[in-house]
Amino acid sequence: MRKKAWTFGILTGLLLSVLCPFTVQAQIASPQAFQNLSWKMVKEEPIETEHGVVQSICATDDYIVCLENVLDGSGQPDIVKAYYRNDKDKNGNPVEQYSLAMQVQETDYEHANGMAYNPNTNEIAVSLYTSYQKENRGCLFIMDADTLKFKRKVKVTDSYNILGIGYDSANDRYVIQTNADGGYQFKILNNEFQVTEDLGDLGGYAGDGNYQDLCVTEDYVLNFPLTLFSGNGDFLNVYSLSEKKLLYYEKLDFQFEDHVTSDEPESICELDPGVFLAVVNVTLSDGTKKVRLYRMEVPYQYEVEVKVQVGEDKPSVSRKTVLRGEAFDAEYPEKEGCRIASVKIDKKEIDLEKYQSKYTLKSVQGAHTISIVYKKKLAMWKIILPVCVGVVLLSAGFVFYLRVLQIRRIRKRKLEAEKRRRARIKWHNDEWNIDEIY
Repeated sequence: MRKKAWTFGILTGLLLSVLCPFTVQAQIASPQAFQNLSWKMVKEEPIETEHGVVQSICATDDYIVCLENVLDGSGQPDIVKAYYRNDKDKNGNPVEQYSLAMQVQETDYEHANGMAYNPNTNEIAVSLYTSYQKENRGCLFIMDADTLKFKRKVKVTDSYNILGIGYDSANDRYVIQTNADGGYQFKILNNEFQVTEDLGDLGGYAGDGNYQDLCVTEDYVLNFPLTLFSGNGDFLNVYSLSEKKLLYYEKLDFQFEDHVTSDEPESICELDPGVFLAVVNVTLSDGTKKVRLYRMEVPYQYEVEVKVQVGEDKPSVSRKTVLRGEAFDAEYPEKEGCRIASVKIDKKEIDLEKYQSKYTLKSVQGAHTISIVYKKKLAMWKIILPVCVGVVLLSAGFVFYLRVLQIRRIRKRKLEAEKRRRARIKWHNDEWNIDEIY
């Protein structure tokens, strides 16, 4: 029975893939999108504690969450901060974007090396990296995304600790990287945190021989190699999940000021499709330590679908990809024997008097559907002939009407003449009868 069900599922999946082909409407433009990146600092603030390091970052629906490790092995509770992701809070009230929304310090998350937000459960999974408390080996700590409070602990393995973690939203699964005990291997976890696939050690920029937290976006996995002590600068590793390999590593330029004496990119998360935020710890020349958030955007493309309907013919459909922020011209030139009946952008009617031959989407920020409808013009003889027939029929009817009136008038005159004749005869008869009496 199980074999039959499995076979049926495979056949059904193949049939659906043929009948209902999947169309990508938005995606990162290419695997090379993570090259030549431009970073912009959007926030800077002091580190909370003397030995503190902000180790990881993730983005929820409403917040940007950062986790500061107060001190390794001390047992002290670490600091979880939530900053407003947008310029309005979840209730629609105006707020300052990136300003502090709440702060919680209740739980020791060990080294707190990584975080991943799951919108389906509204939970944040924290990868510890260390296990100063032996019972924490191979565990993930689960945090409530609304309260930022610890909920439970999940044991993944006893063989290694988990270095970094990311959530693959398209497939409802997690990607983790192990620490040195597991050979820095990448693994796939299902939504119950069970290992389902080993991807192996995919390599990366050597640096100091270790890695920071990771981020999953589409088919890509991103992480920062540890380079704090090598002095070679900052790098980003770019991996492919489907190909199970390192695509390349890219040297980064955060354009630090001269008074930044050292830096350490710790974690990266995706804010919006193709828009990322990195958390970087910096030390200034006066010895102060600060944490910074840097934003960057990769080339991202959207699909614009154009449907053209001419008369009763079958609509023609074309699809074009447009990079985010670029313009797109929806053109609808005159066609011989046709007139433009309507143009709709995402079901919204366009004013054809104002936009007579084309409509420009000035800055594409999403997928669009454009519908152009032409109606065929009537041939002149098809217009003139009914008019001529109508005129002839109307004229004939009018002539007939006049003839009827004429006949009626003649008949009326004859009737009136006959009445007068009879009246005269009667009058003469009446006069004769009077003479007879006298």
